[in-house]
Amino acid sequence: MDTGAVRSLKLQPCRKTLKIEVEKEDSVGMSKGEFQCPVEYPLFCTNDSKGWTSFDPRKTLNLYGLECKQLQVEDTFILLADHQQ
Repeated sequence: MDTGAVRSLKLQPCRKTLKIEVEKEDSVGMSKGEFQCPVEYPLFCTNDSKGWTSFDPRKTLNLYGLECKQLQVEDTFILLADHQQ
């Protein structure tokens, strides 16, 4: 299971999306990346037994019926990665 640490959260208001910069450690070392997702997109955080999080927990609850905590910088979440070479 791969995990990534949130390094920054940047709201893209005109598109109602969030740009998340992440950092992860693998066998080669540390790598950085970023992705965009809707503000209500849930991420499963592994630190402090936080569980499901999103940038807009209220919207996540309204759209998906999923109770979430607030996503924050330094949260560590599960990454789905393609390990096929």
